[in-house]
Amino acid sequence: MLSVEAAIGELRRRCADLWLHWALGQDGPWPLKLTLKAPQGTLFDDHVIAATAWAGTWRSAIDKHRIPGRLITAARRARRLGTHVLPITWVIDDLDSALSVADPDIVASYELAAGRFAQALATPQIAWNVLSDIPFKSGKTIAGLDAAEWATALTVATHLVAVGPGDATVLRQIRIPGVHSKWIEQNATLLCAMLDTDTDTDTEGADPLTRLIARLGLDAKQTRLQVTLACPRLRAHAAGLRRFHATIPILNDTVLAPAIILIVENEAPGQTLDLDLGGVAVIGGLGKAAPILAQLNWIHTANRLVYWGDIDRAGIAILASVRRAGLPVSGILMDEKVLDAHRGAWHTTGTQQATDTIPAELTDTEAALYQRLNAYHREHGRELQLEQEHLPKSLVNNAIREWTVASADLST
Repeated sequence: MLSVEAAIGELRRRCADLWLHWALGQDGPWPLKLTLKAPQGTLFDDHVIAATAWAGTWRSAIDKHRIPGRLITAARRARRLGTHVLPITWVIDDLDSALSVADPDIVASYELAAGRFAQALATPQIAWNVLSDIPFKSGKTIAGLDAAEWATALTVATHLVAVGPGDATVLRQIRIPGVHSKWIEQNATLLCAMLDTDTDTDTEGADPLTRLIARLGLDAKQTRLQVTLACPRLRAHAAGLRRFHATIPILNDTVLAPAIILIVENEAPGQTLDLDLGGVAVIGGLGKAAPILAQLNWIHTANRLVYWGDIDRAGIAILASVRRAGLPVSGILMDEKVLDAHRGAWHTTGTQQATDTIPAELTDTEAALYQRLNAYHREHGRELQLEQEHLPKSLVNNAIREWTVASADLST
């Protein structure tokens, strides 16, 4: 039998879970119903007096308006003691009734959020017209902002729509009174939602900051690629430089045209490779950003592309994403044979890959490795890793040389 006090506690927990949904106009589930665990059968027969006393506390709480709502009751017959009416369910019919019982801080959070959502809907520069337009994630963010940050969000959204970026060509140059441009970068996700950049098909799938920059017509901050020219001929055309950093537009304006490109997931291996290999350029350190290489002219004029990353689910997923971007890369040093040959270098880390789904772009051998790593994660709750930095340098150098020679043979 659920006591009045215990039921109030349960209702408060539900209010704590649902207040943001209610503030966003998600009016369910009304009415709220709490089962009171009224005894029946032999349990009622054995505890008739206690059950009827318990029923009396519930009737009193409702009749004297100590709690809101109403009771659904049912008649229960006790052996040799007649029929008694017991409360079965406590019903809360509406939001105001639920909030009258909720903890004061929950009520305050609800009222604050509801007020801010109303402000947003009343601001014509913001894309939301009704509560259902506001994404839950955005609503949660808005509810968590302090007063100054919420005022800034309204100011920025209004300015960007009404005034635009002005004479700025990059995001950091936007001048909004009282607002640091870093705030815009740090809150790009919320601003994208407020400006509804999700409808911009040209940036579909891009990160929020990229979508915001595109919406404003600004120049994106260019990623600087880490480049190692393993080929002496290429170095001669680059003032003798072996290693340097440059953006994709700068590289596209050069006369350099590597015949073979090795894409390396992490920064350190790209910095330490010191091989002299004809026609080879190494691009390292992009990690998950590797698909942007589709914008590099070298990629489309090279004879062969190869990718080398960590042996873990995240590393293999990057390999798949590069292929998904249209780059016909071959994987190197990323198979079960390499994994098994270097057990002493294994370690584990927290979950890095959000899904067990095997990317469609993998070869059968790569898919088998991914499946094996999935199984390890399911069993241990952690990612198995063999980081590329931990492979013996001699193994790496020999593998790259062999692959380069094979690539040169195939291209002749």
